[in-house]
Amino acid sequence: MEPKLCKAPGCARPVMKGCALCATHEGRWRRHKSFDLPVKAPALKVCSVPDCDRVVVAHGLCPRHYMVDYNARKRAQMGLIKPPRVGRPSRATCHPDKPAYHTDGRCYTCYQRDYKRKVRAAARDVARDVARDVARDAARDAARDAARKATQEAAGASEPKEQP
Repeated sequence: MEPKLCKAPGCARPVMKGCALCATHEGRWRRHKSFDLPVKAPALKVCSVPDCDRVVVAHGLCPRHYMVDYNARKRAQMGLIKPPRVGRPSRATCHPDKPAYHTDGRCYTCYQRDYKRKVRAAARDVARDVARDVARDAARDAARDAARKATQEAAGASEPKEQP
């Protein structure tokens, strides 16, 4: 016995169980009441950021500005940074004669100086923590050795000495 074929025009696929249509045409009929593919007009909106003429992908933003906004929101949720403004100012707020390097308006020199300060401070914190851990471990080892020695001496004193 040959399998039944789909009743949609031009379709030679086997039908679904208990139905006269294949899975593809059954789904199209349920959703659109037609066997033809629905035609969608492309949504060609422009990014909402000033001076950006790229096509929108989500939330009124192009792919670049969407990812900048998305990453900033994620870092802000984790408490790593304050959310930056989209785009950066044209002139630095710290030195008006220099162009802005960072989104907060700092020039390259000030941004690098602050970054290096943060790195040095983090290195100092790590070195301090390592030194503290080494000292704590040494004190713990010394206390453990002293306790072990005292236990051994107490055990040695309680044993009777052999007479020659």
